[in-house]
Amino acid sequence: MSVSLRSKSVLHISATVLLVALAALDAVRTTAGIQGSGIRLFAAVGPITAADSGSVVVGGVQYATAGAQVELDGTPGSPSQLQVGDVVSIGGTDLGRGLRHDQAATSVAFSGNVRGAVSGVDVPSSTFFVLGQTVHVTPTTAFDPSLQSAGLQGLQNGAVLEVSGFTDAAGNIVATRVGTAGGSAVARVTGAVRDLNPTQMTFSINSLIVSYADAVVTGTLSEGTQVAVQGPQPTRANETLSAARVDLVTALQAPTGAEGRIEGLITDFPSANYFEVNGQPVTVDSHTQLDLHVPLGLDVSVKVTGRFDSAGSLVAKQAQTQNEKE
Repeated sequence: MSVSLRSKSVLHISATVLLVALAALDAVRTTAGIQGSGIRLFAAVGPITAADSGSVVVGGVQYATAGAQVELDGTPGSPSQLQVGDVVSIGGTDLGRGLRHDQAATSVAFSGNVRGAVSGVDVPSSTFFVLGQTVHVTPTTAFDPSLQSAGLQGLQNGAVLEVSGFTDAAGNIVATRVGTAGGSAVARVTGAVRDLNPTQMTFSINSLIVSYADAVVTGTLSEGTQVAVQGPQPTRANETLSAARVDLVTALQAPTGAEGRIEGLITDFPSANYFEVNGQPVTVDSHTQLDLHVPLGLDVSVKVTGRFDSAGSLVAKQAQTQNEKE
């Protein structure tokens, strides 16, 4: 999926992903020892393209999920609940033998972009609206089977949906999956804090106003910080969301030398040698293999593999951009 919209995705990854992998290997005391044994830690981020009860495919790689700790929107889940199109972060171990089941996930985390009632649909522009968030649908967006036949045209105002995807520079969501959320009474939205008003105890996520006066807040709120908010579903469109919880979303802290495999939008592009994908710093050097169907640039969809350095940047071994028609 390549997106021509000006975009800045702010997908951040749970810092627990690789910590769980490390705990699973507590018999190996150091990262150097893990790498020297042929067992390597990895972190992968991207939409699921195939899933069953025992594995998922992300970025063309199959990961065994049996025994993995699964987290769905901050609560425990099971591998069978993972769906095609869900953007997930995966931590685990690669035994390095080149076998299909060598990629063993110890942690899989899914955090949807927004869960709430549809307040409008604009078929000509391939968009719909949920909790003050604008959602863009592309030809590759996966719809829940109950929505698949009608797609965007079948969405009804008031239907409660959960959307997974990447966020563009305007704060709009480019959806990789549109799923049903049944009669869920819990609204949820992730995004950047804007217009923070500590006196009124409110802030905005795009056009949604959030009141955190009665919320449990983890961490310290500040302008631009990434948060996950949840509370009762508003009864009307454009109504303030009264948050029950506001959780700061922390970025991944990957061990030096761990392998990284990330897929998403280039969210910041100071240069072709340093840019960010979903907020993750990426370094390109003379050893990077470039496979560019379109030039690197802001909002371009890209897959990057490499290893994390001591500063937390992913030093790219390979970077691939995709044509808009792919």
